[in-house]
Amino acid sequence: MAVKSDLQPLYQDFQDALASKPQDEGKKVAWLRDPMSLTSKERASFERAFAKGSWLLQLMLSNDHQAGLMFKTPQASDESAFLSSSDLDKWGWRGARNTAFTENWKLISRSVCHVLRVTGLYSTSVDRDNDDHEKSVVDHHYEIGQSIEDTWYSWARALFVQYIDADAGIIVALNNESPSETAHHCGLQGVPSPDLRFWSDVAYLQWSLRASDTSDLKYVLRHNVVNEFTRSILNIITLKNQILIEEWPGRTYDVTSEEGQTLLGTPNGSGVAFLLIQHKKQLGHKAVGKITVFRVGWENMLLFHIKNVE
Repeated sequence: MAVKSDLQPLYQDFQDALASKPQDEGKKVAWLRDPMSLTSKERASFERAFAKGSWLLQLMLSNDHQAGLMFKTPQASDESAFLSSSDLDKWGWRGARNTAFTENWKLISRSVCHVLRVTGLYSTSVDRDNDDHEKSVVDHHYEIGQSIEDTWYSWARALFVQYIDADAGIIVALNNESPSETAHHCGLQGVPSPDLRFWSDVAYLQWSLRASDTSDLKYVLRHNVVNEFTRSILNIITLKNQILIEEWPGRTYDVTSEEGQTLLGTPNGSGVAFLLIQHKKQLGHKAVGKITVFRVGWENMLLFHIKNVE
């Protein structure tokens, strides 16, 4: 038999008080720091991200030729050199499927489905109630190592893993670490990276493995943002606006706003931008229109809303 706690009435009063609180009240929070107290390093990071985001926005809105001329090294077109899924194998990217992997990603993909349900983006195009979740996960890894006396020694593994629902037009970036990032984290300086090494190129090829001629990319969700620079920019934005990162619907920024362009200029944002910039013929001429910042539990999410460029 359940025992009624003496604290239960107090807890209920607390819940009732929260429920009766106006929705907009409390969104501004009392910070220990004044928004004008940003350090010089924080200001420099914000300005750098904003400048990069502004440049990326111009590239997204321009045609291939115009955008190519705006690259640091001007070129005739901004189109990626990697447009065939066979490039994955050519440059050493291998699928990572095995029994342990599949069981692990079953759990992860169910978590993703929960996030998509929360955001209203969940699609029933895949029968996920019959344990088909993992079919939407596309993963490739790259072995970082060297050959010594005809024996290959693998020191580390770069990994690009996306959850892709092409019917719903969604890419969820799950677990992504480029060869250069992996080598840096493992102290493997000087180890060369393959030409095919950026998230935007690999993610496009992974999308092409699932997409059909009628697929239309509408959203990219950066799931559980852990990149230190991106997280620092999120912290600066919340400090400047005296807000917190909230659960869905969170807070949405137009890409033309200061916050929107700054988020676009982070590592998590620039990858999405280059995905669109360098694949205009394949995906259609598209650009990020809005960016929604929210959290699920303690995990921060960035949802990039993609629109057609008219």
